[in-house]
Amino acid sequence: MPENQDLQAIEALHRKDVEASKARDFETLRGLIDDDGVLMPPGEPPCRGREALDDAFGSMKDQHQNVEVLEYEQHFEEVVVLGEYAFEWGTLTGSQRGDGQIMAGRYHLMRILKKQPDGAWKVYRSIWNEIESTTEPAPGSHQD
Repeated sequence: MPENQDLQAIEALHRKDVEASKARDFETLRGLIDDDGVLMPPGEPPCRGREALDDAFGSMKDQHQNVEVLEYEQHFEEVVVLGEYAFEWGTLTGSQRGDGQIMAGRYHLMRILKKQPDGAWKVYRSIWNEIESTTEPAPGSHQD
C-alpha cells in the first residue's frame, strides 16, 4: 500500500478514535488497540496485552457511565510511516462533566501504530502525559 493510502487509513483511525471517545463507546475504543498493545497512562502502570486491555476498557465503561464528554480533540504534529509501523506525536485536549464537576486536560501524546493484515491501522504503543488540567464545579451544581 503506498504511503498516501497508509496515511488515509491512519486518518480513519484518528476519526474513529475521536468519534468513539466523544460517544464514550469503549467497545470501539478497545477495538482500535492491537491485542498486543501497551498503554502507558500518566501515574499508572502500563496496561499490556489482550486480557489487561479488555479489563481496562471494561472498567472505564463502568466508571464513566454518568460522564458527558464536552470536548475531545487530537492534533498530531507528525505522522511517519515506516513499513508495517508508524509513529505519531501531538496533543490531546478534552473536557468532561461528571459528579457535578467539569474536568479538563491537555496531554502530550506519542503513539506507535501497527498495520493490520486488512490494511487498517491500530494503536500498538501509546504514552501520554499531562500538560495541564483543571477541575471546577459544573454550572448549576451544588457544592458543599
